Amino acid sequence: MSVAPRVVLVHRATELEELVARHGTLGQVGFFLSSRGRDLAEVQGRHEALKAAISQVGAAIPLDWRQGSVERGDLDRFLFGPEDIGPPSWRSSSPGTAPWARSASSSPAGAATWPRCRAVTRH
Repeated sequence: MSVAPRVVLVHRATELEELVARHGTLGQVGFFLSSRGRDLAEVQGRHEALKAAISQVGAAIPLDWRQGSVERGDLDRFLFGPEDIGPPSWRSSSPGTAPWARSASSSPAGAATWPRCRAVTRH
């Protein structure tokens, strides 16, 4: 019996999470933003939208597949397995080593029908 594939969702901390980590409290974040002419509600809205999108992606993963989540800053300490499905950059640069680069006949059950994601690099 083969192990069910694990989808690994890689995300980065939201601006709100980074600001709270830096300033300590939501009140201090609000003060910091207002002193720069920005609105806390705008930052909170983007935070909630990102969290909702991550939840929506998680809900689209087949129920019999395992799920994992890792913050982008922790990628160097995250252990990926050979059956994991994640961003193209997490594996070695050798062609064909990533699970989604294999032929459909060698992919885990259902992987051939899983929608492929395009890696997006933000500069």
